[in-house]
Amino acid sequence: MRVLFSMMIVLSASWTIALSQDLTADIWLNEGHELQENGYYDEALRAYERAISLDPESADGWLGKGDVLKALFKNDSELSAPPEAVGYDFYYADYWSWRSITLSTMRRVEDARGAYEVAARLYDERLQEKPDDMDAWLNKGKALTNLAFIADFFGDGDKSGELNREALLAYDRAIELDPQSSRAWSAKGMGLSDVRERLEAYDKAIELDPENKDAWTHRGFALANLAARTNNESLYEEALTSYDRALEVDPDPRSWMDKGHLLKAMGMYNESLEAFDRAIELTPAHETNKRAYFWRVKASALDEIGRSKEAADAYNETLRLYGLNQEDPDGWSIRGYILLRMGRYDEATDALDRAIEQVPEDDADKLAFFWLKKAFALEAMNRSDEVLAAYDRILELNPEDPRGWRGRGGALLSLDENEEALAAYEKVIDLKPPQSEILSSLSGAWIGKAHALKALGRYDEALEAFDEVIELGFVPFFAIEEKGDLLMELERYDEALVAYQAAIDLYPLVGRFWHKEGLVLEAMGRGSEAEISFAMSRELGYGTPPASSLVLTNVVSVGDDQFIEMANSGDDPQTFEGLILTIDGLKSIILPSFTLGPGEKIRFHLGPGESNERDIFLDGDLALDDVAGNLTIEESSGTLNMFAAYWTPEVASERWIEMARELQRVGYYEEALDALNNATDIDPEDPASWRLKGLILMNLGRDQEALAALEGAIDLDSEDGYTWYLKGDLLQNLGREREARAAFSRAEDLGFTSPLGGMLAITVISATGEDEFVVIANHLDEAANLQGWTLVVDGDETRSVVLPEYILEPGAMVRVHFGAGEGSGTDLFVESEITLNDDAASVSLRDGAGREVSFLGFETLPDGGVVMVRGSG
Repeated sequence: MRVLFSMMIVLSASWTIALSQDLTADIWLNEGHELQENGYYDEALRAYERAISLDPESADGWLGKGDVLKALFKNDSELSAPPEAVGYDFYYADYWSWRSITLSTMRRVEDARGAYEVAARLYDERLQEKPDDMDAWLNKGKALTNLAFIADFFGDGDKSGELNREALLAYDRAIELDPQSSRAWSAKGMGLSDVRERLEAYDKAIELDPENKDAWTHRGFALANLAARTNNESLYEEALTSYDRALEVDPDPRSWMDKGHLLKAMGMYNESLEAFDRAIELTPAHETNKRAYFWRVKASALDEIGRSKEAADAYNETLRLYGLNQEDPDGWSIRGYILLRMGRYDEATDALDRAIEQVPEDDADKLAFFWLKKAFALEAMNRSDEVLAAYDRILELNPEDPRGWRGRGGALLSLDENEEALAAYEKVIDLKPPQSEILSSLSGAWIGKAHALKALGRYDEALEAFDEVIELGFVPFFAIEEKGDLLMELERYDEALVAYQAAIDLYPLVGRFWHKEGLVLEAMGRGSEAEISFAMSRELGYGTPPASSLVLTNVVSVGDDQFIEMANSGDDPQTFEGLILTIDGLKSIILPSFTLGPGEKIRFHLGPGESNERDIFLDGDLALDDVAGNLTIEESSGTLNMFAAYWTPEVASERWIEMARELQRVGYYEEALDALNNATDIDPEDPASWRLKGLILMNLGRDQEALAALEGAIDLDSEDGYTWYLKGDLLQNLGREREARAAFSRAEDLGFTSPLGGMLAITVISATGEDEFVVIANHLDEAANLQGWTLVVDGDETRSVVLPEYILEPGAMVRVHFGAGEGSGTDLFVESEITLNDDAASVSLRDGAGREVSFLGFETLPDGGVVMVRGSG
């Protein structure tokens, strides 16, 4: 009966509205209240608008319209009421609070700040009348917390801290008035800076009201932040549980979006995209700004996992939903940011210029923010002079803006203006960055300062700057590695070793760090330990050239000038005598003797010409086939025997890729890249060439180029797990942990895992010198006790040793020495008479039941190198 009665009232009201166009503002106002109360928001909105048209000063009309708009979320153009029309009476404080929240959602930060300031003032007035109004204290605290966030956003850390302290006093007063208020405890949690105190407040709120959705959501957010700072996976899981609980209470779009953000941070990209899609599905079509924001988040997630085409479509949908108001600077700014994310840099700068043009000079905060976005776009286009001008403009607007000084430092470094760059970075350090940027701003400033000091030759000061970064704890491996590199240059090997080992402790699967450890051990004369490090480096995919060899770097088989190019890939000069060149197994010639220094090249031209030190013309009857063929280069003794196939560029891109692989294997990376450029010229749609290019660029430390190449390979083949694994490895090197986890997760979804994953294996055999040993590494998820396990040489049971008790933890390795010595945490000495360096060919590891767990075969080559063949049980 009650429902029926309500429906009759609504029908009656609608009938009255339809019949009379001459009602007073008060009647329209009452009709609006009645329609709103019964959930007929569209009709209520029309009634309130009619009341306002008859009485533009009707605060109740504006307030009612605001409530209806809040329900409908039609916030893109309905907040233009002049403040004096709404009124500043303290009874309307709640309206101003809602207005500010809505403006924040629209990214109208400056307008939101003004509304929050009005709300806070009106709550103060209300509290003067009613000092025991718990809701007023609570809402005043929320307004102050949001004002603190905005102050922090614009770089005013002092103001932010002051506002936060006022907010906490307001929350505490609300709790005094009602200690059982779950809402008050939840709101207080938002104002606390210490994450553990924040969690305690949320837990108290949940204890008082297990259905408090905001408390569950805020708890999930706090746990996710703590997980990111501590790299604690269990905290991520706990955060996910909180978000799921919030969704049980109210499965609204915002909660799905929050869950999607968390899943993305956990590297669960497919699940995060599903959550974003769910948020979009649940958002009504008329809530265009909200839908646009959700599409933007989805686009960013797609971009991060290399699904560039889908990301572009999602960004385009974002632009469509936001629309384009030619007179709206915030709209142009948002458009510029999205175009920047899409890589459309020229369009992004044009949009940001339109935004900047429309902002008055006295709105310095907003102008600086727009100039900052423009600087990012200019940096992406490597327009260094313009980048510097952009940061200078930011500092004209606010000489104390740490973002402007930090950006200026980077621009000056790129222009080799090191003294000025140093001064800029020191200015950032002297200033107080926003709380939200304290780690990134300060660590970035200290890293920049270290680079400037290094460029100026002030090495001790540069090392102290790297230590400051490490102490801050932000991307520590980056600073640790650079510190090691500088110490290595200064020949302070003991300290460099400590730095590289610290980097390995943080990221044990980064081959580059193992390689650098090997270099410093080699420089210290600790050769056998260096070989272990180099072997681990190779095992992890970081290749090093062989100690000494002749390599074939090019064959030109078309035109009148046909030649074969060779190079010395070793570290010492080499003389080659009596080499025999054979083409297609039929035609042979003995090449003249020649000497090559490290890295030097020589060309043997088959036709006539004038020879010099690096170009030898054979003037014989040999000729290479125009299309394809093969050749060998060997010594008469057979010690050196090289075979290669050759082809013309037009034959196939695969041939160039094969040549690049061979050049990479012997350490001729630049030549390998040239070969891959030929491959991509022939077939730009072959992902294999882009993947190999990315791998080589990683070895050269050219990380950004490597990332672009790997993303190019993923664009062409998003189902290749190996490419995703390489991308994850590179992102990890760059300190982009969340993206790295996402890439590794994607690789695993596609069936690819680390080559070492799931193995307990012999990874190194050292069969030279008096100290012969093998290295056993545990890449399982659990510890293994090696007691009773055996190492068997050449499958001969009489040449085996039984291992003592030793717990090999996950990720750890142990050296098992066949001879005598004093053991340590990572070294076992079995005091055996067995030797490896005479005629042994393999070592196998068997568990206590006699099952073969791992096998490593090896062959010592005449040049001292070792070829290994791996197997595992």
